[in-house]
Amino acid sequence: MAENLQPTSEQEPDTGFPQAAKLLAGLNEAPRPAIPMPRAPKKRPELQQIDLANKLRPIYQEGTQSEHGHNEPQIQELAEQYQLKYPNELEAITILTNVQSFLELTQRVKDPELKREEKKPLFKELTEYQYLWTHFVITNSDKTRVMEDFWEATHRIAESAGYAEPARAYQSGIITAAATYQIFEALGKQPQLSHPAEDAYDAIDLWIDETNQPVQIKKSNASEVEIEKTEDIEFPALEVAGPAGHTQHFAIEQPNREQIQFKMNIKRYAERVGHPVDGYFIRVPYGQVDSTTGKPTPELIEQVRAKLAAEEPEAA
Repeated sequence: MAENLQPTSEQEPDTGFPQAAKLLAGLNEAPRPAIPMPRAPKKRPELQQIDLANKLRPIYQEGTQSEHGHNEPQIQELAEQYQLKYPNELEAITILTNVQSFLELTQRVKDPELKREEKKPLFKELTEYQYLWTHFVITNSDKTRVMEDFWEATHRIAESAGYAEPARAYQSGIITAAATYQIFEALGKQPQLSHPAEDAYDAIDLWIDETNQPVQIKKSNASEVEIEKTEDIEFPALEVAGPAGHTQHFAIEQPNREQIQFKMNIKRYAERVGHPVDGYFIRVPYGQVDSTTGKPTPELIEQVRAKLAAEEPEAA
């Protein structure tokens, strides 16, 4: 559900670790454009700084434990092995150190006993991890060996903790998001990863173009990409004329709930920011994406180019 997120004053996260502070500075700069933002006539509201310091700190502490209190000698060992091989990959080491805690959280949010208000902060934390994972894949998509070793370590940790299947599902989601980012980047659409709050509360995965158009991404098993503008998403119905000129509407098929929900989210977002917002709902064929690096095939990039061109209004 969309939240009315108020701007907050920015504070430098005190991690106590120069490398961590440097990483946070880079991550915080990318997803939250300042106001005013020269390239965007339709502006996004300023959001609070992404605070990932609490996720970086465990890397540098001896006897690391997850936030759930579990002793993690195997996780620590795998993370240290990866760090020895790739000492500059701080994001990867961060992720590996927190894999088990994160996967536990993905299962916890599915608890039917949890109330919506209790789930909100959990979703926010999940999207912070997701931001970190997606950013890592995007920035390392040209390093096949780095990514192969990263996913191998991830799945070894997940399997030892009993989360093998959730980890595979999550990898496909992260890879799909990274691939979509690279597609829009190749098309000159200036993609930006959304702020975790925008992802958690508005279901916005990316922003594209100078006008900051929101994008929601879903993985597909189809052979071709599907793209739909939010303004074109409709609830299929049959209109029947009744007595005295009254008209009744009947649903004739089950609509795609994800698309309908995204349209509703964008409508609420537009009301909050005070100007019209139109976005894209995209289903990306996973078979046209490298499942290790997130690189899309040239054919997929051209499919998206053609679909976007078809959505553009014809020149007068």
